[in-house]
Amino acid sequence: RLKPESPAIAAGFAPIDISGAGLYGDARWRSLPKQVKPRSYEAGVAKKHAESFVYEFEDEFPGDQPDGVHVSEDANVPSASVRVAVRPEGGQYLKVTDGAGLKYSHDPHLFMTPHLTNGVLRGTFDYRYEPGARLAHEWRSERVGERYVTGPRFDVTGDGAVVAGGRKLTAIPPSVWVRFEVTTVVGSGQWQLKVQQPGVPDVSAELTCPKTFVALDWCGFISPEVKETVFCLDRIILESVKP
Repeated sequence: RLKPESPAIAAGFAPIDISGAGLYGDARWRSLPKQVKPRSYEAGVAKKHAESFVYEFEDEFPGDQPDGVHVSEDANVPSASVRVAVRPEGGQYLKVTDGAGLKYSHDPHLFMTPHLTNGVLRGTFDYRYEPGARLAHEWRSERVGERYVTGPRFDVTGDGAVVAGGRKLTAIPPSVWVRFEVTTVVGSGQWQLKVQQPGVPDVSAELTCPKTFVALDWCGFISPEVKETVFCLDRIILESVKP
């Protein structure tokens, strides 16, 4: 409050009457703010343990974009989105919904920027798709003043074919959670892909990438489809591990 001798009063400023400010209305309306659970931002972001980033979605609000992750969507096609969703059996995951009419075919997509540079780099994640959905998973190194370098990359087609290095490695069924593991030694020009699915022996492949890929600066999950499709992600871990 202004003191009576305040210059503002002398200049003609009229104090604001705040006696009527605040939430008003019937009792039910006034009680609504008490029902809102405060959000813990720290619980939702990726947990960093030295050289490890863990992206899980259990502490986030369903229907929200994920915390700690960069998301690219088209505001003109709101149905194409990246949102936290709830499993029927319990737990939460990330749902990526594509659609028609987007300005860029690589939207929606999400990416992380862990900037991992030491030794052996490993990324693992769970993936489930509905028929027709496509995934492009890519690692990049940044180069100051130059175009980025693409390192490990693989695609999953709409019928479940896992393709890397120009060849089909295996196929995965729709509506089933599958785990992927990507591993590379920084600067080696070599990387490995492992596919794990229930009731089937693991499939592994040795692949190549440029030796100028020297850091995991960008890790992307892209939906390149141009019609309505859905794929899901969970338990994304990016880490630098000892050889």
